[in-house]
Amino acid sequence: MRFFKIKVSQNFYFFGEIAMYGYAGKLLRANLSNKSVKEEPLRLDYLEKYLGGIGIATRILYDEVGLQVRPLDPENRLIFMTGPFTGTKAPCTGKHVVVSKSPLTGIFGESIAGGHWGVGLKWSGFDGVVVEGRAEKPVYLWIHEGGCEIRSAEEVWGKTTFDTDDIIKEELGKKRVSVCSIGPAGERGVKFANIINDKGRAAGRCGLGAVMGSKNLKAIAVHRTKRPEVKDEEAFEKICKIARKGITQHIMTVTMFKPYGTTAWVDSYGMFGDVPTKYWQLGEWQEGYNKISGVELSKYLKKLEPCYGCPISCGRIVEIKNPPFGPLTCSTPEYETVAALGSLCLNDNIESIIKLGNLCDLYGMDTISTGTVLAFVMDLREKGIITVDEMDGVDLTWGNYSAMMEMMKRIVEREGFGAILSEGVKTAAQKIGKGTEKFAMHVKGLEVPMHDPRAFHSMGLQYATVNRGAFHMVGFPLGSELGIVLPDVGLIRRMDRFDDKGKAELVILHQQLGQLTAMFLVCIFGVVGWTMTNLLRAFESLTGRKLDIENAKKIGERVFTLKRVFNIRCGVSGKDDKLPSLIMQPLKEGGAKGHVPNFEYQLREYYRLRNWTEDGKPTKEKLIELGLEKEARDLYG
Repeated sequence: MRFFKIKVSQNFYFFGEIAMYGYAGKLLRANLSNKSVKEEPLRLDYLEKYLGGIGIATRILYDEVGLQVRPLDPENRLIFMTGPFTGTKAPCTGKHVVVSKSPLTGIFGESIAGGHWGVGLKWSGFDGVVVEGRAEKPVYLWIHEGGCEIRSAEEVWGKTTFDTDDIIKEELGKKRVSVCSIGPAGERGVKFANIINDKGRAAGRCGLGAVMGSKNLKAIAVHRTKRPEVKDEEAFEKICKIARKGITQHIMTVTMFKPYGTTAWVDSYGMFGDVPTKYWQLGEWQEGYNKISGVELSKYLKKLEPCYGCPISCGRIVEIKNPPFGPLTCSTPEYETVAALGSLCLNDNIESIIKLGNLCDLYGMDTISTGTVLAFVMDLREKGIITVDEMDGVDLTWGNYSAMMEMMKRIVEREGFGAILSEGVKTAAQKIGKGTEKFAMHVKGLEVPMHDPRAFHSMGLQYATVNRGAFHMVGFPLGSELGIVLPDVGLIRRMDRFDDKGKAELVILHQQLGQLTAMFLVCIFGVVGWTMTNLLRAFESLTGRKLDIENAKKIGERVFTLKRVFNIRCGVSGKDDKLPSLIMQPLKEGGAKGHVPNFEYQLREYYRLRNWTEDGKPTKEKLIELGLEKEARDLYG
């Protein structure tokens, strides 16, 4: 129960109590500049229009971060949010989201992480924490059922994320503590620094670790003590049991994720031309794919390490026993890491990839962005555009994992050429010059993930229009191109992967549903086993609120559009909804040979179906239809 007041008329308020089923009912605010911490009730209008997770975080960022605020200013907000399912018995719901203005892109930034930290935040009595200001000296937050303390982090400043985790847990001396922290990359402002929790789970993208570092905030520790209340326990558990069975028996779980983790994608989809290779310029590398495959990686498996309540267990612990990379026990690199630090760089040494991924976790760096900047330099080196001297003697050539490790250290230290690469591929290309901007693989400043739009044409439109920049997991439209159907939301047939017709409608639907899962914070790998119908039934039994599929999709559209308005006010327009030129060059071999998406056609259809202008701006009528009247005034006066 929590106390609330509702405005009934101009001068009359109704006071009472309400049971916050599924929610903790509170937000925590920490102002590091004045060392203040306060609790506030979770607003009922936020719950009504934005549900939780990414929805509420987006609303807070829009309302509180003005146009003049730069990403690394104290006034920027760093927002950690859970969803209504977080910390419940629902399967595949051990996630949280982090939102801020991104230092890598200068626009809306978001990243979702798994593990147990989000559950700890929810069980500590808070749905989210909003951080602002900048501490004079390094600090960390200790959040528990009794509230929040701001503690000194000077002892752990400069430490890796793993050492920080160990030291803080030892200092607190309590069981069921989870820690998220930044490493040296975040402390030093590497623009693609990430936030690591539970020793290997990452809020990996958009450089939000640099925002955390700019605030002199080293870590946030949370204590799991109390589950949220459920409205109808019997109905909720019944639906969760059905979902768990559906997830466990789904073909993707059985054939790919359970036995091999997400790296099964290398084994299965290299043949489609979907695994970016030699910096997006090679369409076939089967001998190399075999050496870095999920089957090969499974030989190093030590144990499974699922996120909270997950029956899939794509997370796992691997072990290298012998030099030069062992002895080493760490979280397995997932698909994006294997591709970014492997095939993208023509590195077929699986043990080096495990080590490189582990270094990224220790330093607190995004593996996609790291692999992209390294492969970018390898490509320039091969083309003769830059020399070894310009790279400070570190000869980054294809597959040279020793040079990759050395340059990663220099990126973290922001030393010499490493300082240039620490800005991300877009800015690095601008600083290097010599026409290298045309080789920079990014959308709106965010490095492109490891799925090739030439192999699955929906992904190009997805990358170009997602609000944080290139992002593959706001929904997953290529799933529909593979034959995965979701009948309850209208996806009843497989779409040809090379066909451009219908892809705009497909991408929009996945983006709406992707917002919904990010508000609920349900893992996208589990959604096909849940089904959207059962997910909404579970939401009703959990919270007492009935929500049908059409209204849910409308809420998803509202959140997606609110992000778009935020970006437009930051200077984004239709000219930024574009793909890197390399992606628009057909491959000469492999499963996507000769194919490129008809991107201009797709984008026109996308704008038309969304009721946006030709310049990618939501119309005033569309904003009002979505209940975004304030935003309509912000854009149109």
